[in-house]
Amino acid sequence: GLRNIFCEHHLKINLTGLPSVIIMEIEENDDLYIKTIFTQEMLKRGFLASNLIYVSYAHNKDIVDEYLRNVDDVVSLIAERIKNGTLRQCLEGEVCHSGFKRLN
Repeated sequence: GLRNIFCEHHLKINLTGLPSVIIMEIEENDDLYIKTIFTQEMLKRGFLASNLIYVSYAHNKDIVDEYLRNVDDVVSLIAERIKNGTLRQCLEGEVCHSGFKRLN
């Protein structure tokens, strides 16, 4: 699953939350950049994804397998960018915010 994908690419995460609402905590430098790029790249692949995963009975094995294949592709891209020092350059917009606060 998710833990194995991140481990294979030498990235640290912590999975918490409920079985139906999984919280993926990225334990790396530039965690907000990684989170933002993860969302950006998963959107390109047709998934509205973030560090929260809402699991449903509507998610059959085929859907879960496709999601995990795409997560593997995106995490591989992120790991390669971290390795060669170009992570921030692949961000196509603004980095996400942490916490809740006024933006104006």
